[in-house]
Amino acid sequence: MRRIIAFSILLLTSCFVKAQHVDVPVSFKYLKYIEVDDGMASCGWDHNPMLFYNENITNLIQKQVLKGHPLYFENAEYFFITDVARSKIDYKKDEYYRIIFSSAESCDPMYSIYKEAGDSLISMGTIECLDLFVPGNGYLYCRGHANTTYNKRKKYKLIEDQLVEVKQPYYHVGIRSEIIESIVLYTDKTLKEELAKLPKGAEVEVLLNEDEMFLVKTSFGLVGWWKPESLYPKSPVPGLYFRGD
Repeated sequence: MRRIIAFSILLLTSCFVKAQHVDVPVSFKYLKYIEVDDGMASCGWDHNPMLFYNENITNLIQKQVLKGHPLYFENAEYFFITDVARSKIDYKKDEYYRIIFSSAESCDPMYSIYKEAGDSLISMGTIECLDLFVPGNGYLYCRGHANTTYNKRKKYKLIEDQLVEVKQPYYHVGIRSEIIESIVLYTDKTLKEELAKLPKGAEVEVLLNEDEMFLVKTSFGLVGWWKPESLYPKSPVPGLYFRGD
Protein backbone atom coordinates (compact mmCIF):
# COMPACT_ATOMS: atom_id res chain seq x y z
CA MET A 1 0.00 0.00 0.00
CA ARG A 2 2.84 2.34 0.88
CA ARG A 3 4.45 1.67 -2.49
CA ILE A 4 1.22 2.54 -4.30
CA ILE A 5 0.87 5.79 -2.35
CA ALA A 6 4.52 6.69 -2.95
CA PHE A 7 4.19 5.98 -6.67
CA SER A 8 1.03 8.09 -6.86
CA ILE A 9 2.78 11.01 -5.14
CA LEU A 10 5.77 10.67 -7.49
CA LEU A 11 3.47 10.64 -10.52
CA LEU A 12 1.58 13.72 -9.37
CA THR A 13 4.84 15.50 -8.57
CA SER A 14 6.24 14.67 -12.02
CA CYS A 15 3.14 16.05 -13.72
CA PHE A 16 3.34 19.20 -11.61
CA VAL A 17 7.02 19.75 -12.39
CA LYS A 18 6.40 19.22 -16.10
CA ALA A 19 3.61 21.77 -16.06
CA GLN A 20 5.84 24.25 -14.26
CA HIS A 21 8.45 24.02 -17.03
CA VAL A 22 6.09 25.23 -19.76
CA ASP A 23 7.45 28.60 -20.82
CA VAL A 24 4.42 30.86 -21.23
CA PRO A 25 5.31 34.41 -22.40
CA VAL A 26 4.01 37.10 -20.07
CA SER A 27 1.96 38.68 -22.86
CA PHE A 28 0.11 35.37 -23.34
CA LYS A 29 -0.42 34.35 -19.72
CA TYR A 30 -4.18 34.31 -20.27
CA LEU A 31 -3.97 31.55 -22.90
CA LYS A 32 -4.57 27.89 -22.21
CA TYR A 33 -2.20 25.33 -23.72
CA ILE A 34 -2.09 21.69 -24.77
CA GLU A 35 0.58 19.30 -25.98
CA VAL A 36 -0.16 18.28 -29.55
CA ASP A 37 -0.48 14.55 -30.07
CA ASP A 38 1.91 14.16 -32.99
CA GLY A 39 2.83 10.49 -32.70
CA MET A 40 6.54 11.35 -33.04
CA ALA A 41 7.94 11.04 -29.53
CA SER A 42 11.36 10.07 -30.95
CA CYS A 43 12.00 13.36 -32.76
CA GLY A 44 14.30 14.62 -30.02
CA TRP A 45 12.71 18.04 -29.51
CA ASP A 46 13.36 19.67 -26.13
CA HIS A 47 9.58 19.55 -25.53
CA ASN A 48 6.48 18.31 -27.30
CA PRO A 49 4.73 20.61 -29.79
CA MET A 50 2.26 22.92 -28.05
CA LEU A 51 -0.77 24.99 -29.01
CA PHE A 52 -1.54 28.07 -26.93
CA TYR A 53 -5.15 29.10 -27.43
CA ASN A 54 -7.96 31.38 -26.29
CA GLU A 55 -10.55 29.09 -24.72
CA ASN A 56 -13.37 31.54 -25.53
CA ILE A 57 -12.99 31.08 -29.28
CA THR A 58 -11.39 27.64 -29.60
CA ASN A 59 -12.69 24.07 -29.66
CA LEU A 60 -10.06 21.39 -29.16
CA ILE A 61 -10.18 18.35 -31.45
CA GLN A 62 -6.86 16.46 -31.09
CA LYS A 63 -7.65 13.66 -33.53
CA GLN A 64 -5.42 11.92 -36.03
CA VAL A 65 -6.27 12.65 -39.66
CA LEU A 66 -6.65 9.36 -41.49
CA LYS A 67 -6.65 8.43 -45.16
CA GLY A 68 -9.84 9.57 -46.87
CA HIS A 69 -10.12 12.72 -44.73
CA PRO A 70 -10.03 15.99 -46.75
CA LEU A 71 -7.03 17.14 -44.68
CA TYR A 72 -4.98 14.01 -45.31
CA PHE A 73 -1.58 14.67 -46.92
CA GLU A 74 -0.15 12.64 -49.75
CA ASN A 75 2.30 9.97 -48.47
CA ALA A 76 1.10 10.61 -44.90
CA GLU A 77 1.22 6.91 -44.09
CA TYR A 78 4.79 7.60 -42.96
CA PHE A 79 3.89 10.29 -40.39
CA PHE A 80 1.10 11.61 -38.19
CA ILE A 81 -1.30 14.41 -39.10
CA THR A 82 -3.27 15.82 -36.17
CA ASP A 83 -6.45 17.87 -36.42
CA VAL A 84 -5.62 19.96 -33.36
CA ALA A 85 -8.35 22.58 -33.01
CA ARG A 86 -11.06 24.73 -34.53
CA SER A 87 -10.60 28.40 -33.68
CA LYS A 88 -11.13 31.99 -34.67
CA ILE A 89 -8.02 33.98 -35.52
CA ASP A 90 -9.81 37.29 -35.02
CA TYR A 91 -12.47 37.15 -32.29
CA LYS A 92 -14.28 40.11 -33.91
CA LYS A 93 -14.98 38.13 -37.10
CA ASP A 94 -17.33 35.20 -37.51
CA GLU A 95 -14.70 33.11 -39.31
CA TYR A 96 -13.34 29.80 -38.07
CA TYR A 97 -10.14 28.00 -38.98
CA ARG A 98 -8.78 24.50 -38.53
CA ILE A 99 -5.31 24.10 -37.08
CA ILE A 100 -3.51 21.00 -38.36
CA PHE A 101 -0.13 19.76 -37.10
CA SER A 102 2.36 17.48 -38.80
CA SER A 103 6.04 16.69 -38.34
CA ALA A 104 6.28 15.11 -41.81
CA GLU A 105 8.84 12.39 -42.51
CA SER A 106 11.91 14.22 -41.20
CA CYS A 107 10.59 15.56 -37.86
CA ASP A 108 10.06 19.10 -39.14
CA PRO A 109 7.17 20.50 -37.08
CA MET A 110 4.62 22.59 -38.95
CA TYR A 111 1.10 23.90 -38.51
CA SER A 112 -1.25 24.21 -41.49
CA ILE A 113 -4.15 26.66 -41.28
CA TYR A 114 -7.40 26.05 -43.16
CA LYS A 115 -10.37 28.40 -43.37
CA GLU A 116 -13.84 26.91 -43.09
CA ALA A 117 -16.01 27.88 -46.07
CA GLY A 118 -19.28 25.97 -45.87
CA ASP A 119 -18.38 22.31 -46.36
CA SER A 120 -14.98 23.20 -47.80
CA LEU A 121 -11.62 23.88 -46.19
CA ILE A 122 -9.37 26.47 -47.87
CA SER A 123 -5.63 26.40 -47.20
CA MET A 124 -4.21 29.64 -45.78
CA GLY A 125 -0.62 28.35 -45.65
CA THR A 126 1.74 26.69 -43.19
CA ILE A 127 3.97 27.86 -40.34
CA GLU A 128 7.07 25.86 -39.43
CA CYS A 129 7.51 25.93 -35.66
CA LEU A 130 7.15 23.87 -32.51
CA ASP A 131 4.73 26.12 -30.59
CA LEU A 132 1.83 28.08 -32.07
CA PHE A 133 -0.01 30.91 -30.27
CA VAL A 134 -3.57 31.80 -31.30
CA PRO A 135 -4.66 34.64 -28.99
CA GLY A 136 -7.60 35.80 -31.13
CA ASN A 137 -6.28 39.29 -31.87
CA GLY A 138 -6.03 38.65 -35.60
CA TYR A 139 -2.43 37.39 -35.52
CA LEU A 140 -0.61 34.09 -35.09
CA TYR A 141 2.70 33.83 -33.23
CA CYS A 142 5.20 31.00 -33.28
CA ARG A 143 8.44 29.83 -31.76
CA GLY A 144 10.66 26.76 -31.71
CA HIS A 145 13.54 25.26 -33.65
CA ALA A 146 12.12 24.11 -37.00
CA ASN A 147 14.56 24.17 -39.92
CA THR A 148 16.24 27.14 -38.25
CA THR A 149 19.57 27.56 -36.53
CA TYR A 150 17.95 28.75 -33.28
CA ASN A 151 14.57 29.34 -31.64
CA LYS A 152 13.17 31.84 -34.12
CA ARG A 153 10.08 33.76 -32.97
CA LYS A 154 7.75 35.11 -35.66
CA LYS A 155 4.39 36.80 -36.11
CA TYR A 156 1.87 36.19 -38.92
CA LYS A 157 -1.30 37.80 -40.22
CA LEU A 158 -3.85 36.87 -42.88
CA ILE A 159 -3.87 39.00 -46.02
CA GLU A 160 -6.38 38.01 -48.69
CA ASP A 161 -6.63 34.51 -47.23
CA GLN A 162 -2.87 33.96 -47.16
CA LEU A 163 -0.60 33.72 -44.14
CA VAL A 164 1.99 36.49 -44.34
CA GLU A 165 4.84 36.99 -41.89
CA VAL A 166 4.99 40.38 -40.19
CA LYS A 167 8.53 41.54 -40.94
CA GLN A 168 10.86 42.37 -38.07
CA PRO A 169 14.00 44.53 -38.43
CA TYR A 170 16.01 41.61 -37.02
CA TYR A 171 15.30 38.26 -35.38
CA HIS A 172 16.24 38.06 -31.72
CA VAL A 173 18.49 35.12 -30.86
CA GLY A 174 19.34 35.55 -27.16
CA ILE A 175 21.91 32.77 -26.73
CA ARG A 176 24.69 33.00 -24.12
CA SER A 177 27.45 30.41 -24.19
CA GLU A 178 31.18 29.68 -24.26
CA ILE A 179 32.46 29.17 -27.79
CA ILE A 180 34.15 25.84 -28.51
CA GLU A 181 36.43 27.20 -31.22
CA SER A 182 37.83 30.60 -32.16
CA ILE A 183 35.59 33.01 -34.09
CA VAL A 184 36.16 36.44 -35.66
CA LEU A 185 33.81 39.41 -35.28
CA TYR A 186 33.68 42.21 -37.86
CA THR A 187 32.69 45.88 -37.75
CA ASP A 188 29.98 45.48 -40.41
CA LYS A 189 28.34 42.88 -42.64
CA THR A 190 30.91 43.27 -45.43
CA LEU A 191 33.28 41.28 -43.16
CA LYS A 192 36.26 43.34 -44.29
CA GLU A 193 37.37 45.02 -41.06
CA GLU A 194 38.11 42.77 -38.10
CA LEU A 195 36.74 43.89 -34.74
CA ALA A 196 37.86 41.06 -32.47
CA LYS A 197 39.21 37.53 -32.67
CA LEU A 198 37.78 35.50 -29.81
CA PRO A 199 39.62 32.45 -28.48
CA LYS A 200 38.08 29.09 -27.66
CA GLY A 201 36.27 29.28 -24.30
CA ALA A 202 35.35 32.96 -24.62
CA GLU A 203 31.92 33.93 -23.31
CA VAL A 204 29.59 35.50 -25.88
CA GLU A 205 25.98 36.52 -26.29
CA VAL A 206 24.36 36.12 -29.70
CA LEU A 207 21.98 39.07 -29.93
CA LEU A 208 20.42 39.23 -33.38
CA ASN A 209 20.23 37.46 -36.71
CA GLU A 210 19.82 38.65 -40.29
CA ASP A 211 20.05 36.10 -43.09
CA GLU A 212 23.27 34.15 -42.41
CA MET A 213 24.77 36.85 -40.17
CA PHE A 214 24.73 37.08 -36.37
CA LEU A 215 25.34 40.10 -34.16
CA VAL A 216 27.51 38.95 -31.25
CA LYS A 217 28.46 40.66 -28.00
CA THR A 218 31.72 39.82 -26.24
CA SER A 219 32.11 39.52 -22.46
CA PHE A 220 33.81 42.93 -22.55
CA GLY A 221 30.82 44.48 -24.32
CA LEU A 222 32.07 44.84 -27.89
CA VAL A 223 29.43 44.09 -30.53
CA GLY A 224 30.29 42.78 -33.99
CA TRP A 225 28.99 40.73 -36.91
CA TRP A 226 29.86 37.06 -37.32
CA LYS A 227 29.14 34.75 -40.23
CA PRO A 228 29.70 31.07 -39.45
CA GLU A 229 31.44 29.04 -42.13
CA SER A 230 29.43 26.02 -41.04
CA LEU A 231 27.31 24.85 -38.13
CA TYR A 232 27.75 21.20 -39.11
CA PRO A 233 28.60 18.80 -37.58
CA LYS A 234 29.07 21.01 -34.52
CA SER A 235 28.45 24.72 -34.04
CA PRO A 236 31.31 26.93 -32.74
CA VAL A 237 28.64 28.57 -30.55
CA PRO A 238 26.67 26.04 -28.48
CA GLY A 239 22.97 26.79 -28.76
CA LEU A 240 23.10 27.44 -32.51
CA TYR A 241 22.23 24.43 -34.64
CA PHE A 242 22.76 23.19 -38.15
CA ARG A 243 19.71 24.32 -40.14
CA GLY A 244 17.20 21.52 -40.35
CA ASP A 245 19.00 19.44 -37.74
